[in-house]
Amino acid sequence: MDRHRILKITVVMVVFLLSSGCSGYGVAENKQPMTVQPVQASPITNVVESPVATKQIAAEPVIVAEVKKTRVEKKLILDYSLNLNYSETTASSIANASLALNIINGKDGYLLKSGETFSFNTVVGPRTYKRGFVDAPLIKGTGVGGGICKASTAVHQAAKKAGMTIIERHNHSKQVQYAKLGTDAMVSYGQYDNRFRNYTDSDILFVCNMDTQARVAHIKVYQYVLINQ
Repeated sequence: MDRHRILKITVVMVVFLLSSGCSGYGVAENKQPMTVQPVQASPITNVVESPVATKQIAAEPVIVAEVKKTRVEKKLILDYSLNLNYSETTASSIANASLALNIINGKDGYLLKSGETFSFNTVVGPRTYKRGFVDAPLIKGTGVGGGICKASTAVHQAAKKAGMTIIERHNHSKQVQYAKLGTDAMVSYGQYDNRFRNYTDSDILFVCNMDTQARVAHIKVYQYVLINQ
């Protein structure tokens, strides 16, 4: 070969090699975006913009607001008094009636929930010396706990006026001075009871006490009602 031909072949080979090398580098460089691009195509922003997620967040404040709009309030519906200051009334009978009302009242009054039944004998319990009851006149003779029917009658009349349903009530064998016949509530532990039921939709609170000096039984009746603020 002559020198001119050899030079021509050499130039072609150099061009060929340079062309092959550049295309190789180009392929290598094109591989880098392919590994980065899937990471950038993240679907996370779609979760934030989801209409379902937005609806759930908006519903939460509504529930909290509804709870704050209501409250339970105690409302006085009856302030009842029964006069027991008569000639047949003795200090011992007032003491027994007062003790019975205190037992019923407890610390903060007697709560009769909606649907529950009040039983005088169950709440007051047996009339014994050990429990603080004393001898006092009965319809016939004298006995421990005499005069307790005064407390029973006061509770019965207040319950009836407050709208309670009378379940059990008994007359005395003769009319007593403090109540008309048919409006009294004679009780005898283990035999005759004074019972009434709260059929209203509200809980009822009976607050009972005895003014032993004036000889007057006082009963206040409260209703628990739901108030919208």
